[in-house]
Amino acid sequence: MSDGSLEQVVQRPDLGPNMAMLAVIEKKYPQHLPKLCKLALEDMSRVDGAPLVRAVHRSSLPRQTKAEVFLLEAKHHCVEYRLAGLSGLREAAADKFRKALVDSLERLPNAAVPFPLDCPEADVARFVLKEEDPALWELLQKVAKRSDVALRMEVLRRVGQSKPSPPQRQRVLDFLAAFLDDTDRLKSPLRDIADRMEARNYAAVQIAEILDIEVDADKERTAEDWAKLRAQVREALQRESAKSKKQPAPESKPKRGQ
Repeated sequence: MSDGSLEQVVQRPDLGPNMAMLAVIEKKYPQHLPKLCKLALEDMSRVDGAPLVRAVHRSSLPRQTKAEVFLLEAKHHCVEYRLAGLSGLREAAADKFRKALVDSLERLPNAAVPFPLDCPEADVARFVLKEEDPALWELLQKVAKRSDVALRMEVLRRVGQSKPSPPQRQRVLDFLAAFLDDTDRLKSPLRDIADRMEARNYAAVQIAEILDIEVDADKERTAEDWAKLRAQVREALQRESAKSKKQPAPESKPKRGQ
């Protein structure tokens, strides 16, 4: 397939790529997909690159070749591409995934920035939720604490509403507990988060839900009410920690060859 034919795939910025040609390339000439993706990712004014990247995910390309495209995505200035790149790298190249995840966490903005209702910037936290590396959890906590309070709340939402599996439950609780003294307030309401909500109170609500502490979501609370809830949550966290310490450590698997 000539370069001229490839150019025709990405010369429709108003309508997106030529999907008929893209389908043929994906099935018969997948070796050309990386070049098309690079064209789109380097100059988004040419064409929407998302269909091209999805074609790479589905294609029969070697894992290493896919990883190179995913790495380009993960470094992109567009957060949606970065998230897609991280997802691909996690499956294709674990070593490159960790570094890309650290880079994405460190790119979270400090200052207030306008973001869509669904706040894709906070979705990078979902990748940490799948990891057991303490350093990644510590980094997520660090960048969340120095971020604007609105983005911080969205990160707390992602972590708190993740329905953690037993191995991750304590990590999630420890993460949320680190914000129980955070008195920063929202300056405007977020979806399902009340205006002027303090970060520490939102963290307490998330912890209460995980620990099955009943909280009336519709109740108007005074500062004293919030202080009581935080104290109740702290006591429950201590009980949870003591309970987890009493549980026997999981049996380690023998190494291969033993």
